[in-house]
Amino acid sequence: MRKYKRKGVGKEAIAQVLNHYPGEWQIRVLIENLGALSFWEAAITNAIGRKYTLEKDIDVDKEMHFIRFNVQNR
Repeated sequence: MRKYKRKGVGKEAIAQVLNHYPGEWQIRVLIENLGALSFWEAAITNAIGRKYTLEKDIDVDKEMHFIRFNVQNR
């Protein structure tokens, strides 16, 4: 999968999934995984704009970033 990295394939896949499955979404990212956080913020912004909230919270026993957003029917 490395050969597809930074080519926009992941962002396009996320955009298609979100377009196909509208509704409320929540993505959790480990605090220390800043690369994943950057990817998800860029992918969501690409798909729906900067219409999301980003908060830190505890999930089970780990602090995580929570990205929450809503995708409207198109």
